[in-house]
Amino acid sequence: MKLGRVAGSVVSTICNPIYDHRKLLLCDLIDERGRDTGDYLIAIDHVGAGPGETVLVLDEGNGARQVLGWPDGAVRAVVVGIVDRVDLAALRSSASVRSLVKGRRAASRSARRKGGRS
Repeated sequence: MKLGRVAGSVVSTICNPIYDHRKLLLCDLIDERGRDTGDYLIAIDHVGAGPGETVLVLDEGNGARQVLGWPDGAVRAVVVGIVDRVDLAALRSSASVRSLVKGRRAASRSARRKGGRS
């Protein structure tokens, strides 16, 4: 799952019928401190989120389809929650979190280069 901030909605007059009467949100991805990462996702709104709200985005196709109950749907991302706050006090330090994330990203890149999966 990822944190995002709703930037607006996406309107498509011609689309797969599964999207009929569904609200699509443009979500800017943010880090644990609420800073923009420069990435974005288009996600189906499942919770009634609005512009400017911080949201929890499930960005994994199979999980998104399970949440929506559409086993064969053309879906990758769905907004599954509106975030009230992110509590970093429970973590030892944000520096250790960042180093853990960087380590996972480096391991993932290394595995891809070698043809493996991570």
